[in-house]
Amino acid sequence: MNDVTPKSSGQIFCPSCAKPVNQEAVICPNCGVQLKELKVSSGSMELQSFDKNSTGAHFMVKTDGNTLAQHVRDFLKSEGYELENGSILKGGYTKGNLGKRVMLGPLANLYKFNVEITEKDGIANLIFSKGMSGFSGGLIGVSKMNKETERMRMKLYNTFSKK
Repeated sequence: MNDVTPKSSGQIFCPSCAKPVNQEAVICPNCGVQLKELKVSSGSMELQSFDKNSTGAHFMVKTDGNTLAQHVRDFLKSEGYELENGSILKGGYTKGNLGKRVMLGPLANLYKFNVEITEKDGIANLIFSKGMSGFSGGLIGVSKMNKETERMRMKLYNTFSKK
């Protein structure tokens, strides 16, 4: 008979991967699923560095990875994006409808972004990148995706306090 009790008090089982985790954890360290809600203020996150590139941006923020993941998820949700795959630490967010995009081409909006968050020594690293090129909408689709990338990158940049 298997023992279903966590190895030590103060632990619970993750509802996704069934592995024991600290009961205070916001995100399961094993599978990345969100375990509970954490409300944070952007004032508690100080931007250390920011680098734009052709596919998105790289942010270094003085905070922990879970706090940054919650902040990015809340920001993207406020912009109409939904987590389509993965976890809030490493996942893909989408806005729009693929079926409409296929039928209507560039007349229908479809945007996808990937988020990857890691943490080391109290600094969380965020890689925010395009999850699609826009080619399914032709030249207009590519242009729209590039404009949305710039818009989202700068709006996200403005959510952080600067050092």
